[in-house]
Amino acid sequence: MLKIDGDGVFERQADGQFRRQGQSGPYSSLLQALLAQDQAQLAQFFTSSEAQLPASLLESAYSCQQLTPITQELKGLFSYFISCLDSQERVRFIGLYEHSGTVTEISLNFELGVSQE
Repeated sequence: MLKIDGDGVFERQADGQFRRQGQSGPYSSLLQALLAQDQAQLAQFFTSSEAQLPASLLESAYSCQQLTPITQELKGLFSYFISCLDSQERVRFIGLYEHSGTVTEISLNFELGVSQE
């Protein structure tokens, strides 16, 4: 499990404690902007255009955008990102596509709680 906040990216350890991931500081605001779909923040890192669903999501009714890096730091690492939202505007997928051919795909699932009164 990862926890992302203004202080960085933290991974939960076997003992339940969260340990900060090295070198995550510069990327925590980027990850937060992606997860929150903060368009003003994302505009500092990317240009945006409509994207097709990745092959792994063809059965989904998501809308996706391709985010192309504009900062030198991100341009050096990534070709582009794909961010997909469900019909309720929740982020369901983030794809990171590196120049090296490495692809990281993050799928987010939401569980709905049922309250009993």
